[in-house]
Amino acid sequence: LALVLASDHLARPAASAFYGAYLVAACMAIGLFWWVARPASRFGPLLIAYGVCAWLIRLQGSNDPLIYDIGVLAQAPGFVLVFYLFLSYPMGRLEPAAARWLWVVLVVETVAVFIPRVLLSPVISGGGPLDRCVPECPENVLQVASAPKLAEALGKVGTYVLLVFVVAVLVVYA
Repeated sequence: LALVLASDHLARPAASAFYGAYLVAACMAIGLFWWVARPASRFGPLLIAYGVCAWLIRLQGSNDPLIYDIGVLAQAPGFVLVFYLFLSYPMGRLEPAAARWLWVVLVVETVAVFIPRVLLSPVISGGGPLDRCVPECPENVLQVASAPKLAEALGKVGTYVLLVFVVAVLVVYA
């Protein structure tokens, strides 16, 4: 909470801080309750794991470029875990087989698109509306090469793959 409130670059540090604190606390509390109430279900531990990811994502409030980058990187496992939670509700297992295949596609897309974008962009930013930087985000200290056009193209491809993915998730739910 204090780290995000002290941010020099987030457009809405107070909203980001309090939303992040709520998300972490809610996921941890509900996950712990679920784990105690239904120990055979993996859903409680998965919710707790998402709470940890949500906490790491809040590191985007840091003014230190490396800590900020770690917060942005935490969005990848957090994103994958959210969809795992959706697809595995309520038992914590991916059933039917279509759900397992969708999750594998999401993991492959995340690794193939998100990681190269991080390594090729001079600046990376969070994906949420409360993570927008003003006037700009800290520099990307994880950058190994400069290919902003390739990173932008990967972002567009990733957006379209995720749109198809979300429609496929809705079909599995139906």
